[in-house]
Amino acid sequence: RYRVYSALYLPNVKKDNGNGESPSYWLETLPQNHYLQLPEEKISNRVRQLTRLLTQNAPRTFEKAIILRNYLRENFKYQQFSHKVPDGREAVDYFVFELREGHCEYYASALTVMARLAGMPARVAVGFSPGNYNALNGYFEVHEYHAHAWTQIYIEKMGWITFDATPPGEIISNTTPFAIGSLRDPFGDSWRIMPPELTRQALSTIKKGLFDNLNPHDGEDLTVAEKALLETAMAPEKIQENIRNMLNAVLPKIKGDGIEKLKTIYDDLKRSLAKMLDNAGNKISMLWSLARNKWKLVFPLLIMIVAIHMEVKILRRYFYRRRLLKKCRDWYRRAVEVAFVSPNETVRLCYLTIRELLVLAKYPRHKNAELFEYGVSLNSCDLQLAKDVIVVFFLYSKYEYGTEKVSAEDCSVILARTAAIREFIYTFIQEREELDVPAHHESKKL
Repeated sequence: RYRVYSALYLPNVKKDNGNGESPSYWLETLPQNHYLQLPEEKISNRVRQLTRLLTQNAPRTFEKAIILRNYLRENFKYQQFSHKVPDGREAVDYFVFELREGHCEYYASALTVMARLAGMPARVAVGFSPGNYNALNGYFEVHEYHAHAWTQIYIEKMGWITFDATPPGEIISNTTPFAIGSLRDPFGDSWRIMPPELTRQALSTIKKGLFDNLNPHDGEDLTVAEKALLETAMAPEKIQENIRNMLNAVLPKIKGDGIEKLKTIYDDLKRSLAKMLDNAGNKISMLWSLARNKWKLVFPLLIMIVAIHMEVKILRRYFYRRRLLKKCRDWYRRAVEVAFVSPNETVRLCYLTIRELLVLAKYPRHKNAELFEYGVSLNSCDLQLAKDVIVVFFLYSKYEYGTEKVSAEDCSVILARTAAIREFIYTFIQEREELDVPAHHESKKL
């Protein structure tokens, strides 16, 4: 843990003493001109022309800043690991006209240069985004990946105002833990609505400047520029008002107003869960007390429940086994019947029979192993079984994924191998079965 001390410099906005001087908003030791300097020989003509084109119809400084900021936000792609600026190239020119993607430093540099070209004192600021709010401990967790860069532009009668040209969705501010934890976050909703760009103090200053200075018309309507400035300052309130109205319309019966409804839902869920856990605890305590007092009755009952459970499992396993055996028997009989009428069907049915019988013998195919690898793994059970299974798998793969028809010889081979596998597995699982194979199904080597 550590403690941070910060000095917040606010403009001297006290009324003048009758000498006609405006209150001072410039608190820097350096002159304003210092924040307008640019290396003339490095700034390209096309950056100058683009800036002039974007701001030529914006008479007020704040409006120019918003136009430049929005141009960068809306026309460029955020890329955390972007390409470096080639040697000998000016960074802003390369970013705006060729690269057109980059991380926050590209955006901050571009807005600062373009703001200075438009006659506005500007500078790059670096630091961190607000970080992740941990709803469990009530702390902000700021990591290295929250490092961020943005632009500050000096606006007359407002002071230094933050303008972040980085697309809002790329500013990393999450709530941990997720889901329910976000309902306990008093700040995360605002971050998701808009980037943490204009602080509450900055918004308050802008609005005060608007209402104090934008009414010189004696009742006349505001200009287009003044309306744009007013709308920008009032944007957060409008967004929050829209969300409040939406939640009130969707959740009319929930207590509270706007975001408070979500907190009400969370509190209700928490109370319901606590009540459910209390009830469960009471029932468990009651059962435990009953078991201790009536153990002579409860103990035989528990034995009976365990016995019934085991019997159900045994019956389920028995009927599953009978159903699978019937399926294998039907497949094999069908394979014999269509052996020389539909040889391809015989191959497929023999393959299915073997696969299910291997499951019954508790030799399943693990982790989707390749078929021949699966066959070779059966060497640990029986060498001849593995050989027969590999032959079946080979013939199935040959005709399933090939274009030729099954030959009569291969049809006889797969039936013979399948019969041998059935005989081995039925003996292994202690199951009686009719294993007679037609005389013409001779065992052949492949």
